Amino acid sequence: MAKGIRYTEEFKRDAVAQVVDRGYSAAEVSRRLGVSTKSIYDWVKRYGKAEPKHVATEMALHVLAYNLTRVMNILGIEQLIKPMRMMKI
Repeated sequence: MAKGIRYTEEFKRDAVAQVVDRGYSAAEVSRRLGVSTKSIYDWVKRYGKAEPKHVATEMALHVLAYNLTRVMNILGIEQLIKPMRMMKI
């Protein structure tokens, strides 16, 4: 049985960064780099971080929004802000 292609650690870590840090799907990265999706998942498991940066940022935004809502309720300015929520940014 023939062995597959060996990729450098740098290549693997770059592939993982595309999934973990930049938010691309494993399937998209595998197609672009010409490697199997399973390899990408294996590399993410081996070299990946606990959670992607964008997930941590999103969680922080939810916490900030929750705390802002609490402060607005305490200050009684909720009614002033409601029209602004309807606006698309």
